[in-house]
Amino acid sequence: MTLRSPDLTAPDFFLWGYLKAKVFENNPPRTIVDLKERIRLEINNIPLETLRNVMGSLAVRKAFDWHYL
Repeated sequence: MTLRSPDLTAPDFFLWGYLKAKVFENNPPRTIVDLKERIRLEINNIPLETLRNVMGSLAVRKAFDWHYL
């Protein structure tokens, strides 16, 4: 996988997993509207430090031009 690949990267997998865990943490959403609202809410609640760590990880991968880990 190259840096221009449309495939998901490690940071993508982390963020999707994190988001899914948060959205389904308590009671599963019962409707599509509820699911969308929870996704929006949890995206807005991702801690800034978490986002910085993900972006830092991406910058390291780009600096070394790692294709996959």
